[in-house]
Amino acid sequence: MIKSIPEEISKSINLLEKAEKSSEISNILPNFRKGSEQLSEYLECYPDSTYKTLIENVRQCHLRVLITNLPSLNIATFEDWLVFYLVICNQNICLEKVLKDNPSVNEIWDEFCENPLRKEAFEYLRKEHSIDMEN
Repeated sequence: MIKSIPEEISKSINLLEKAEKSSEISNILPNFRKGSEQLSEYLECYPDSTYKTLIENVRQCHLRVLITNLPSLNIATFEDWLVFYLVICNQNICLEKVLKDNPSVNEIWDEFCENPLRKEAFEYLRKEHSIDMEN
């Protein structure tokens, strides 16, 4: 645990590190999501924080690692694929920067997005929730 930063940030980083080290989908997503959400909440409470750059760098680093690890994960169902897709896309500006700055990560992300499960997931969203993610 990093001691020179606020406890909220340190706990968030620990969650992101747990996600990074896990190979179980059931552990990766909750830890990544919670760690990322806590960092966002910290920035909402302290928008002028001296830790803003640190938080942005931590989020980008862990997002990059999460995407880099995608090929080694066993994402066998469209539900798992969709949850990963939505969690990663929820990182919006951070995702754009990570993909722009890291061509190899961009390639992994493109392959993930072209997974055959994608079509099934998008079809499910269209039918069940009237969401069209391709337009």
